Amino acid sequence: MADEIDRAQALEADQRADAIAEVRGRQVAGDWRVVSAERCVECDDVIPEARRRLVVGVQLCAACQGERERVALIERRTRGW
Repeated sequence: MADEIDRAQALEADQRADAIAEVRGRQVAGDWRVVSAERCVECDDVIPEARRRLVVGVQLCAACQGERERVALIERRTRGW
């Protein structure tokens, strides 16, 4: 069991590092996706300034992001991940 957990943690660390590198690369390249949206692309609610500053390139409000993550978690669990 520990080996499985270790592999999952290593995979998570690799994916996190890749995601951070991708965002940093976009910032250097001036990619438009690093610009945070003022309104959520899902529900059109205003995204608070604090969230826009903290989450580079944010496109979803906290509620919609939470819902996406909840759905993704359910999908992973049903697939046995």
